[in-house]
Amino acid sequence: MRGALIVVFIFVVIALGLIISLNKPIKKNSVINLSPTKVMINSKKISLLEVEKHNTADSCWLAIEGKVYDVSPYIAGKKHPGRGAIIQGCGKDATSLYNTRPMGSKTPHSDRAKRLLSQYYIGDLAD
Repeated sequence: MRGALIVVFIFVVIALGLIISLNKPIKKNSVINLSPTKVMINSKKISLLEVEKHNTADSCWLAIEGKVYDVSPYIAGKKHPGRGAIIQGCGKDATSLYNTRPMGSKTPHSDRAKRLLSQYYIGDLAD
């Protein structure tokens, strides 16, 4: 009997914890991780000065067509077919590099590459 009461008590505590956590409002500019895609609520504005701080392979942010992407995990996974070419855009407005690929095929990126890039979106470039 006592064991059953303990089980019920634990169940109630867990249930209350879930109810409380599910009732918390979503904060402005919070990221909801729907792995592997990130969805932004009230898109965050990021200055080019902030982008410029992330200019290495370990911390690589790219600004492309007014949107900012943190591609650091992609670089770390060594998945980029152009190998080190992506690093040339770290910490910059890389729109031209992305659209023309001057170190590679010199053609626009594929639709597949564009979908992949969208997974790393972190905000919009501030005016």
